[in-house]
Amino acid sequence: RPMEPTQARRRSVELAAGPGLAPGWVREAEFFWQAHEAGDAMAFWLVTPLLWHESPASVVWRMIGTSVARAVEGGDRRLVVGGHSGCLRAVVAWAAGEDLGEPDNGAEVVLTVSAGDDVVTVAYAGRSWRARVPAGALDWSASG
Repeated sequence: RPMEPTQARRRSVELAAGPGLAPGWVREAEFFWQAHEAGDAMAFWLVTPLLWHESPASVVWRMIGTSVARAVEGGDRRLVVGGHSGCLRAVVAWAAGEDLGEPDNGAEVVLTVSAGDDVVTVAYAGRSWRARVPAGALDWSASG
């Protein structure tokens, strides 16, 4: 069931201390919290395959896919999306081809998309990148 992060941390500690092998998400959460305490949980998340947590690729697709969908719906509008730094950092890393590190509090990442176009421009910290995006969510399953 979905939990707020502090609830998940408390529950993961309880399960890790219990008898037997803890659920897989608990082990992944332990790795994440260790990286957080060491100073950069987002760097860990960006490069570590996690089976029980949303991937950076999924976050990037959700952010860009939503922006493209809104552009198709409404012409020349602005869509303001608030998110934590991990989401923004994943979008910038995707566009730039590298992790530029933790953004400052309140930093803006601007996505520019046009209806009917498969190109997005990502602007951040005085730099910008243009990239093609898939026309829809990718299906990596063997049956898809």
